[in-house]
Amino acid sequence: MNLHIIRLALIMLTCGIGGGIINYYLNHTIQIDDSIGKRIIKNPYEDTLFKCIIIGVGASFLVPLLLKMISSNLLESSGKDAIDYFIISGFCLTASISSRAFISSISEKILKLTKETKEEVEIAKKDLKNAENKIEAIETNLEEQDLPLVKDEEYTQLKDREDLTEDEYKVLNSFNNSRFIYRTITNVAKELAMPLDGIQIIFESLLKKHFIFRVMRSSGEKFQITFAGRLAIINYEQNETN
Repeated sequence: MNLHIIRLALIMLTCGIGGGIINYYLNHTIQIDDSIGKRIIKNPYEDTLFKCIIIGVGASFLVPLLLKMISSNLLESSGKDAIDYFIISGFCLTASISSRAFISSISEKILKLTKETKEEVEIAKKDLKNAENKIEAIETNLEEQDLPLVKDEEYTQLKDREDLTEDEYKVLNSFNNSRFIYRTITNVAKELAMPLDGIQIIFESLLKKHFIFRVMRSSGEKFQITFAGRLAIINYEQNETN
């Protein structure tokens, strides 16, 4: 084992024991009972010497945690400069003498730090999610701009495709009217107030007709309308007006 670590452990143990003893006698008051003429030792916490020593050692071994929390490199530097051992001894002795207050203070700081860290993580998650949404929006716009143009002969084939049913038109038109390029089955079902099972059947039908196509995004499975789908909407609306 590293000799430096052994030295630090012995310092903390020794100071913990010594500080516990000092704490024991500091917390005891001596009073004279006139009725019996003897001195009576009273401890406000009713702690025994052994209990004070145990608490003192525990407080002493919390000093490295305190040094870490205040970003001190005293533990590392003490291996190079022996004077730092005396400074560490002072920390450990002080902590063990005021062991109760020291342990309570460290516990409160750890709980506060944990809460702050959790809040920072939540904020970071939200920021990351917002960044992902922005990136996805940029990618979406790029993909929308890069869609290939349809040739004249392909236009005739698309125009002659199978007509839409009324429910298929409603679902497909929800793509056309949405500000989002990608839609999910759940969102379309909520928007049209239609049962989810029925929407799934309609989506499968539109996929077979190549009016929509499936894409996998970071947020899950989504669907996008095709050029044929937009043309099908126009044909449906023209047939309805005729």
